[in-house]
Amino acid sequence: MISNFLPRFGEITELVKKGATLEAQQKILELQATVLEIQQENIFLKEKVSKLEESLKTHEEILWESPNYWRVQGENKIGPYCQHCYDTSKTLVRLQGNGEDWWECKSCKNTYGHAPYSSSFVVGPSRNSDVSDFGF
Repeated sequence: MISNFLPRFGEITELVKKGATLEAQQKILELQATVLEIQQENIFLKEKVSKLEESLKTHEEILWESPNYWRVQGENKIGPYCQHCYDTSKTLVRLQGNGEDWWECKSCKNTYGHAPYSSSFVVGPSRNSDVSDFGF
């Protein structure tokens, strides 16, 4: 625990009472450096938590409808997204349609053929709810 390594306030007070102001100043500087380090770590951890929460939210919105993925938001489904890109790197790459029910991923160059796109959707039991890919 970090508090074991921090100079205690009482320790600094005793040094000042003894007239050891140089040593007290040194302890105060150590304390300031430690506080700065803790603040930086706290910012880093908050950013990491935020990114993980966003990843989890995105993962919970993903629906698998063969042969690709869709993102479900409310009553709408957005996509389609490339199966290969999402399965290999958890990257949502929107497929580009040619107007003839063929879709291409501009990232990995895979092509998919399926029924025409429809944005209206009712969430059903096939929705992906497994979060094991994220280690939870």
